[in-house]
Amino acid sequence: MATSYADGFSYVKGPFETFVSTISSTATFRKGAPVTYSDDRTLIEADSDTTAVVGIAMHDAANSVYAGKALVQKILPNTIFATKIETDVDASAISAGQSYGIEKSGNNLRLDVDSQATPFVTIVPREDGTMVNSGDSSVWVTFLQDKVGMYASNASVSVFAQN
Repeated sequence: MATSYADGFSYVKGPFETFVSTISSTATFRKGAPVTYSDDRTLIEADSDTTAVVGIAMHDAANSVYAGKALVQKILPNTIFATKIETDVDASAISAGQSYGIEKSGNNLRLDVDSQATPFVTIVPREDGTMVNSGDSSVWVTFLQDKVGMYASNASVSVFAQN
């Protein structure tokens, strides 16, 4: 039976490292949210104007482990995350290697199967060769390294969201 994943982006496997960073006073991100730095270099949730992400929040901004700070999982090459897709997407329409943007759904971010114009993540096949878990509509993905703002980025310049 396939694992059921929470909303947002959940760690599946691969390199795992964390760092602690200051949370923006206006941040409302949830556990599993891709986060980026605002213009004052405090953590905020990635959004439509985000050009790079710095990691995945390991807890809600409101439930900080450290006062005013967040524990963030670094996005590294070969790290695989699970995220949801819209429930009405036909599994045959999703292929390994396809890259997509991300979108807000309720209070969480997920893969946006309607957007390939500004891709952030690439579909990775599960160990059994399937792409979509029909039980929870999750897919496995890796982040494109030119969209990672720190640590494992292959971009020559790291530009972050403005708030």
